[in-house]
Amino acid sequence: MKEAFKLWIPLLLLIGGGFWLTSRFIQPAPKKELTIATGREGGVYYTYALRYKKLLEQEGMTVHLKPTAGSLETRKLLLSHKVDIGFMQEGTAHKEDAKTLRAVAAIYPEPLWIFVTKKSKIATLNDLKNKYVAIGERGSGTFALSRKILRAAGIDNNHTAILDINDSKACALLKKGEIDALFRVIAATSDKIKNCFAHHELQPLPIRRIDAFLLHFPYLKKVTLPEGAIDLAHNLPSHNLDLLAASATVVTTNDLDKVLVRLMAKVIKEAQNPPALLKSDGTDYPNITATQLPVHPSAKRYFKEGDTWLEKIFPFWIAANIYRLKIMLIPVLTLLIPLLKSFFPLYRWRIRSKIYRWYRQLSEIDRQVETLTPDQITNEIEKLDKLQDEIKQHTDVPLSYMGEYYLLRTHVAFVLQRLKERQKAKSA
Repeated sequence: MKEAFKLWIPLLLLIGGGFWLTSRFIQPAPKKELTIATGREGGVYYTYALRYKKLLEQEGMTVHLKPTAGSLETRKLLLSHKVDIGFMQEGTAHKEDAKTLRAVAAIYPEPLWIFVTKKSKIATLNDLKNKYVAIGERGSGTFALSRKILRAAGIDNNHTAILDINDSKACALLKKGEIDALFRVIAATSDKIKNCFAHHELQPLPIRRIDAFLLHFPYLKKVTLPEGAIDLAHNLPSHNLDLLAASATVVTTNDLDKVLVRLMAKVIKEAQNPPALLKSDGTDYPNITATQLPVHPSAKRYFKEGDTWLEKIFPFWIAANIYRLKIMLIPVLTLLIPLLKSFFPLYRWRIRSKIYRWYRQLSEIDRQVETLTPDQITNEIEKLDKLQDEIKQHTDVPLSYMGEYYLLRTHVAFVLQRLKERQKAKSA
């Protein structure tokens, strides 16, 4: 056992050295901290952020929430790397953002709602000309999408008062009749939408030529709010309502650690409970298809393959660290396999060498027995006596090699016997 241990020492040192060298090329574990841009406090984005925060903290993460005015402000914060994750409405990203921003997942459809007062007698988008129209707070996704829709319909500030005011103020003004229309991009389950439907002086404005709008804005989709979906008792709405909708998307940057992106994708999939009420083309949420931005590779892999077998067995961070350190197997496999193959022959050689090294002396004495003088014979007998004691007392041999050990002792005794016989013959 001692011999085996001595042989393992250089083997372990080689493997340890390989680990150290390989570790120089391994990316350090990511910091367990995220900052999420949430939209306005109390909004749907903020509600989702709170849900994600709870799940992420259960995984040992520290999560900071940063409220924003909406998607456009979130976009700026992501591009300036002041936040790690943000909620953005599809259509608010610019083409050049694809160099920096990456989608994690589209989480639910957000319809564009247009509410008008009944007394205004507004029936189409074109009727908004020469009216007072609130399109959301500057910096919000509602503002960005509403302005694009109005421009496509030929409506601008030249003949229409387009107001960039927040939802709460705009809704109050609309109910008072001080403005004529309110644009809002928000989930169908929002209380704000229910309140608009419930107000007897307000009504939703249907968008005609929806299919034509979809051609011009391919990131939008058509959804339908069924008759009575908001309130069955009062039959709100009173008819099926076709709406344009953008996907609410969780967005990150292309340089966020892939482990954190994977964890975020896992949390999104685990926490998701998409807002109901809407009928669409059958797209399930969350998904990685209803997004304008490129999908982060780690998120794409997670949504396609799900948990790895390591993640099914171990907590997320243990599985992630094992996966991250998989490169450490390179020195193990490179060094261990050939070394293990050579270990046992080396071990056998090491043990036998302890036995066979005596044969050199024994062979030389045996060849010279017939030519030795009496004094030389006496000296050689003394050497072999000492050799016998040394072999017996200082040679540690495993049981599997005791045959060679006893064979050596027999050969020593044989040569010693020859020397003694030669000594007697000389003295006679």
